[in-house]
Amino acid sequence: MTRLIGLLNCRLSRYAVIGAGGAVLNILIMMALIGTGAHYVTAAVIAAEITIITNFILQERLAFADLTEGKRPFIYRFLQSFTFNTLEAMARVPFLWLLVEYLHVHSLAAQAGTICVAFFSRYAFHLKFVYAQQDQLPVSQRLHQWVTVRGIFSRGRGAPSIRDPRPKPVGGSSSRPAGLQEAGNDEDQ
Repeated sequence: MTRLIGLLNCRLSRYAVIGAGGAVLNILIMMALIGTGAHYVTAAVIAAEITIITNFILQERLAFADLTEGKRPFIYRFLQSFTFNTLEAMARVPFLWLLVEYLHVHSLAAQAGTICVAFFSRYAFHLKFVYAQQDQLPVSQRLHQWVTVRGIFSRGRGAPSIRDPRPKPVGGSSSRPAGLQEAGNDEDQ
């Protein structure tokens, strides 16, 4: 029993339980929509969007709650998660269609299979990007922070000069090689 409790305390296990619940909800929504006459692809897309939202809310509270403190705002995390999961769900649609139309797999079973296959990519994305530590931010954000914090396009102290990339003549008062003078050392430039 204590081993089971320990396993449920693991982040991946909590994410998996939420994902399994979301997959069941997804299939139930899809089944209800197909029962009302919706095409299975339309039903799959609607079910995916609903469960993307419900899963995110549960993940915020249960799987990644300890990683939300002092991080990016809720709306930013939501939009990043929603965008990735929607793109991932749309990428699954052609596979769903192929499974149903050419391999004659029942649409609900095909949907369940594609959801399971995509599980680890969704987990990895959320852990590495949506709930990333500061040093694990995406490259574009790290570059943006580096540029704005270090003031690379300003003449702040310690920022490299980008005015003239040509090497400077040797013989200045600095011991640094030509072309590597700091922006704050105007007398050597």
